[in-house]
Amino acid sequence: NHRFATTGNSAVCIGEGNFGIGTDSPSSYDGEGDNLVVYDAVTPGITIALPQTTAAGSARGSILFSDGTSGNEKYRGGVIYDHGTGMGGVADTMYLRAAVNSYLVLDASGNVGIGTKTPTSPTSVTTFLAIEGTTAGIVLSDNGDAAYKWDIWNSGGGLNFRYNNDASVGFGITSTGATTFAGTITAQTGGTAGIAD
Repeated sequence: NHRFATTGNSAVCIGEGNFGIGTDSPSSYDGEGDNLVVYDAVTPGITIALPQTTAAGSARGSILFSDGTSGNEKYRGGVIYDHGTGMGGVADTMYLRAAVNSYLVLDASGNVGIGTKTPTSPTSVTTFLAIEGTTAGIVLSDNGDAAYKWDIWNSGGGLNFRYNNDASVGFGITSTGATTFAGTITAQTGGTAGIAD
């Protein structure tokens, strides 16, 4: 091993094809991640920095995952922070890339995009969103206020809606297409209600 030390402590160690910063035994760590080990007793970290004079349109830092040296093999996956607008047109956006063009995006407004570089709402999905589980569902609430909350979930092949955790206020649609209601059904003034055979 080759060690470069300051005040008796190993600052950099190169050995067995591995590189350690702050540790003289990088090969002691997991074999899938010991080529570069950054160690600190409290706050280890790596900074990817750009000069402030870099043009905004092209300013971005990346960690790329490659499986070759030709074409898009050089950047099949990656974690990219776009300081400018070169990736999706919105500055200060984080991109998680898979298979070249599949993205998970977090923009400066806190919007999350799945399959899109430019989310326009807190969560933008460009395909089906699968929520799976024995009683998979979603909760729609007004700022977390339990008095204004809808639960929508799947149970036994049926789709169920419930208001404010009240089992007597809601309705369900079964896998056969039948609809069941709890509570009273009211048609508002000027509205219509239809029942088909």
